[in-house]
Amino acid sequence: MEKKNKIGFNAFQLKMMSLALYVIGRSLIAISYTRYDGAGFDRGPWAPFYFMGYIMTYIAFPMIAFLTVEAVLKTRSLRQLFTRLAFAAVITELLLDLVTYGKAAFNFGRDFLKSPAIESNCNFYFTLLIGAATVCLMEKLIKPRFSPGSVLFTLFSILIMLLACVLATFIGCEQGSIGVLTLSAFYMLYDSRLFMLTGVAALQIISLGLAKMWLIVGAPIIGTLPVLFYDHKEGRKNGLIRLITYAAYPCIYGAVLLTLRLLGGKD
Repeated sequence: MEKKNKIGFNAFQLKMMSLALYVIGRSLIAISYTRYDGAGFDRGPWAPFYFMGYIMTYIAFPMIAFLTVEAVLKTRSLRQLFTRLAFAAVITELLLDLVTYGKAAFNFGRDFLKSPAIESNCNFYFTLLIGAATVCLMEKLIKPRFSPGSVLFTLFSILIMLLACVLATFIGCEQGSIGVLTLSAFYMLYDSRLFMLTGVAALQIISLGLAKMWLIVGAPIIGTLPVLFYDHKEGRKNGLIRLITYAAYPCIYGAVLLTLRLLGGKD
């Protein structure tokens, strides 16, 4: 990274900011889509909430991705980091599928493949897990053997990223291959903050353009700005805070989905 900013956000502040934005954003999307049949950016009374939900999630994700890359590069125990991510991904998926589909989500009988949970997307912890694994392989496996910037380093890194993108797309992660590439871009351009943020913003904007979500293309740019003022300090850090950061999304978002399911119907 380039020289530190005298005034900025520490890791704890970025974490809380991005977590709040992501949880509220996903909740708004779920509420607007569920309470109004097929809410979109330009139709229905819930459209403003749908619009705002996507803006908030796309502002939050660059910060979440950056903090995940920071964790991979600076953690004292990669085993603990990946254990926490994997545990959070599995538990979150089980919880969200349960509150959304009820018993149908865990039908292991002959109709298992018809279970609605099988067709649903995996939560964003899976995206972070795959992206973190991609960064870890490049940092611990490729970098020690080949000089960064060399042809072989680039080729092997691209191969790892492609395989990770295929996996993320296959299991249907939130943001899919673009999410994995976002984490990879943070790592590949880590030594140049300007290029790093520009590259990440460009990736996110391209993904929104391909999805024809033109109204929110500016959201990822906003999401990279707090990273620009990251001061390289951890801020508050203890076991309780770590638990809250991992449990807040499945608990709060799960409660929203359960409430919507119990209410039933659409306006």
